[in-house]
Amino acid sequence: MYVKDDLGYKKKVRHRSKRPLILTILCILFVIFGFYDIVSSFVPDQFTCNDSLCQFYPAFNSLMVVFGFISISGIWSMEKWGPISLSIIFPLNLITEIIFFDWDKGKFGFEKYTEFSLWVFVCIVGFLFLSKMKRTK
Repeated sequence: MYVKDDLGYKKKVRHRSKRPLILTILCILFVIFGFYDIVSSFVPDQFTCNDSLCQFYPAFNSLMVVFGFISISGIWSMEKWGPISLSIIFPLNLITEIIFFDWDKGKFGFEKYTEFSLWVFVCIVGFLFLSKMKRTK
């Protein structure tokens, strides 16, 4: 959008929507927990699996977290594609966890439940503020 100044010159004016404090806090928590999740997925004591498929878990987990970071950057900049892409990445992350771990054997502890609840909470809050977000031009 262009607006003329006092001398008649056009100035480009950006319409910025203010990011709510809850979104700022959730984005920061998501990034911190994402870095922790990437580092902890490479620790050998994190999971015990003898399948050859389990050696690919750190790569898949890190890829899902990186895609989550991209989505969080969209939420941070108040773009509409942020919550939408995060809601697409979350089920993919859940499918990755189901493939690599057996849910019935107690391998999901407090950490995994916290991670999943953070993903869901960020998605829900992101969609609550979707009307205040802008479209990418």
